Amino acid sequence: MVDLRGDGLACYCKQPDESDLSRERVIVATLAGLGSEKRFRAERSYPARDELELIFHPDRREARELLMKLPGAYYSNEHRLESQAECLIERHWIPIKALAAELLAKNPESVKPLKSGNLWSHENAARYVVGEEAVRVLGQYGIAAVYDPDC
Repeated sequence: MVDLRGDGLACYCKQPDESDLSRERVIVATLAGLGSEKRFRAERSYPARDELELIFHPDRREARELLMKLPGAYYSNEHRLESQAECLIERHWIPIKALAAELLAKNPESVKPLKSGNLWSHENAARYVVGEEAVRVLGQYGIAAVYDPDC
């Protein structure tokens, strides 16, 4: 989902269990989301996010909290997982762009609250790609995504 100011949110099953592998997967997915946005903004000549904004971004905060739970040196884990995220973005850039294009082609509709009841945007309207649509788009590129309506 993305609101009319360009702020967005991707909802996916990301509650890590207590394993390091699960934590690492959530960190990589979170960092890949931020990295994909950065690359998309650059390609479309949209303004880049401010560095301070990125440092305090909720995704960065989430990644930091999970990185602190991993064994080993924080910065080497961070570097290793950021590299993994960058490799995934590079390898899957075409489907990432296709999913972004699908989202931006949608007509704006009223902002919907999250399952928790919280509002994710202060704007009145946003564009949405629901799980089934994301699975369809990614499937066109050989990515076997799964939609879980209970997640």
